[in-house]
Amino acid sequence: MITGLILRGYKSKAGAYINDRAKAEKLLHDAVRKANGKSGPLVAIWADLLLFFNLLRDWKSGCYRKMPSKSLLLVIAALLYFLNPLDLMPDLIPLGGLVDDATILAFVIKQIRNDLQAYKSWLQLNRGYS
Repeated sequence: MITGLILRGYKSKAGAYINDRAKAEKLLHDAVRKANGKSGPLVAIWADLLLFFNLLRDWKSGCYRKMPSKSLLLVIAALLYFLNPLDLMPDLIPLGGLVDDATILAFVIKQIRNDLQAYKSWLQLNRGYS
């Protein structure tokens, strides 16, 4: 599938973020900043996008370590794509520039659905998250 091909290049870059917590922190900060105030295509995946942010934050802080590295690489790769303003559909295109971002994010959500559910269960047990 084309989304898998698109992510391949980003996955190779994602490894650097796993080994560098400062880079991961900046990635998280930048992704949260870009997502805040956005609507349109992101509305359908908003809850899962927030889960990505919380997951990355908990992984980075060492609170949650049960995420398989392959799934973590996909999350980071998807966020790297999300932050790239010159991807398939440049972000300069009003609303349309987020369609490809939402598609990539939704693809990753589907790929790691079980891991996200396990993290969500962990959140409910450890933090009362619902």
